[in-house]
Amino acid sequence: MANAVLERYRALRAVSDELHSGCLQLVSQKTVRDTARAIGLLRGGTLAMEYPEEVVLVRDLCVHTARPGRSRAVDRFAQAAIFAAGSDAAMVLGAMQRARFSIWQVVGYHDDCGVIVQDTLRNCQTWLVDEALTAGCRIGEAYAARLQVAGDFVMSNGLVVPMTRALFAEFDDRITLPLQVMEPSALAGDYRFAQALYRAAVATNAMERVQFADTPLAA
Repeated sequence: MANAVLERYRALRAVSDELHSGCLQLVSQKTVRDTARAIGLLRGGTLAMEYPEEVVLVRDLCVHTARPGRSRAVDRFAQAAIFAAGSDAAMVLGAMQRARFSIWQVVGYHDDCGVIVQDTLRNCQTWLVDEALTAGCRIGEAYAARLQVAGDFVMSNGLVVPMTRALFAEFDDRITLPLQVMEPSALAGDYRFAQALYRAAVATNAMERVQFADTPLAA
């Protein structure tokens, strides 16, 4: 069973990576620069990253978030894409549109593979399959991630941010009053929440612990 789950996960991960690359083709260089600037990764008009993995922070915000009144790249891509009903591409794209951002705490290991995580803002649990995270995580640790449903389990969209003590402290300092008074589930869905968390991640070098495959931005 574990092998079958991992094979399915790897297949869907490849599809997800390809779809995210497609979404990025709809993101302007200005949006990339503005997003990088918002989280502290633009200096003198140039992307300046302490760790290559920080580029995935920019990708996540560019694809999955948008200011009020503007459309998300993932939704624009979905409107233009034509995939066969029931195909993996159609399923994953829909899951990407519905992906939920939150801070997740590892509460146990799944019998087959992966881990059980608690959504600390929505107070619910789910089964997460992520090979890299499972290999290095411990029960009780927390991670920020945007998770998408992949059949019986969920997987990340390619980004998992370890919530270190330094990051938590920095993040608390960056939460503005409008966000402080929001209901937790609404807070999780606000683009400013992820943006403030990613800026804190950059400020505290949280991505030093993370390793991803190469992830290009827009062409």
